[in-house]
Amino acid sequence: MDLVKKEYHETLERTCHFEQALVHMQFEGKPSLGKNIREMQEALHFFDHQIKRHTQEQERMIFPYLKSHIPRLASIIFVLRTEHRDFKMALISFKSQWRIFLKNKNGQKRGRLAKDLKEKGMYLMYLLQGHLAGENGLLYPAAERELRRDEKIELMRKMKAL
Repeated sequence: MDLVKKEYHETLERTCHFEQALVHMQFEGKPSLGKNIREMQEALHFFDHQIKRHTQEQERMIFPYLKSHIPRLASIIFVLRTEHRDFKMALISFKSQWRIFLKNKNGQKRGRLAKDLKEKGMYLMYLLQGHLAGENGLLYPAAERELRRDEKIELMRKMKAL
């Protein structure tokens, strides 16, 4: 479970950087635009690759394993799967807004677009943080308590194999 905790802390740190980039994008203006665009692109890269890998790993292996070994977790797993879909859709919406922002060079309109971008991004960030709280506050502690030692070893081995 140490691997899960490490990913959790890394993702929380990335969401904080994402939030800062959203705020900077709206309020720092043109002088810091290049830096803020790079920070936003790094955050989107993380969401597209690390978060995508993480959710696929859960959907394909972790959730089915936990559901079969601890059936009472089925409702929590259902909620987490729903949040995966919600995050994916919110990310698509955010990326669409991001592309519009990048294409627009008009200062006044770009300010409004930055505000809209921040709102969509904050939703995305809070959705991810709430999801992480569910995983790390409910799902994984239950797995830690209820799986036998050999089952934990098997689950970790499967996770490392992915």
